[in-house]
Amino acid sequence: MWSFTYKPEFKLLNTTEKDLYDLTPEPPPKTHPPLVLGRLLTVRAAVIFLTLVLAASVLLQAILYDILQMVSQGWKYFRGNFCYFSQIARTWYSAQQFCLSRDSHLTSVTSESEQEFLYRTAGGLLYWIGLSKAGSEGYWYWVDDSLFNKVQSAK
Repeated sequence: MWSFTYKPEFKLLNTTEKDLYDLTPEPPPKTHPPLVLGRLLTVRAAVIFLTLVLAASVLLQAILYDILQMVSQGWKYFRGNFCYFSQIARTWYSAQQFCLSRDSHLTSVTSESEQEFLYRTAGGLLYWIGLSKAGSEGYWYWVDDSLFNKVQSAK
């Protein structure tokens, strides 16, 4: 009967010199904890910065896409707002509902320059604006609930 016991030291007898070098533990790398920590923080800051830049560019791209869509559908841009001059005749209420269905409303004329823009862009055609008479008092209100200023409008 044979009995064999494996002893790790026997394995070393069958190894080459190269294998012995492979068994030699490498010294731990010299690190400078503050330097490593500083680099780690720099890398993390760079990743956060690049993530924010990417998010901002995606958001900007979505906004530009929306603007291009609106312009291609006939909306006119004026001082931070878009105006749509519909070619379909509607009642005031129907025109307001049309605007609301597009997350918009009939325009409130708040300045002389806006009034000039609307007049010039309308080209002599008649369009509804967001002014209505509310209640029995006979006061005129814009669709944004601000009171119509007759003096300002006369300018």
